[in-house]
Amino acid sequence: MNKLTQTELGALLQKMVAQRTKTPLPEVLLDLPLMSFGLGSVDMVGMLGELESSIGRSLDPRLVWEYPTIRLLAQHLASEAPGD
Repeated sequence: MNKLTQTELGALLQKMVAQRTKTPLPEVLLDLPLMSFGLGSVDMVGMLGELESSIGRSLDPRLVWEYPTIRLLAQHLASEAPGD
C-alpha cells in the first residue's frame, strides 16, 4: 500500500472516531485525547485493527496510549511508515 501522509492518517483517524462515537466529524478535533470522545480500551484496540487493515501493517495496541491524540498518533504513524 502507498505510504499515507500525516494529514491523510489524521483524516482517516478522525473519520474512524466520528463513526465509532457518533460524533459529528467537525467536532473530532486533532488535539483532543482520544478518550475524551468516550472511547474505551476495547474501542481503541478495535479502531487500531481497522487502521491496520487500511494501512497494511501491524500496529502495537499500546500506541493509542503512547500517542493519545489523533495528531500525535498520525505523526508517529507517518514517521514510522515502512519505506522510510
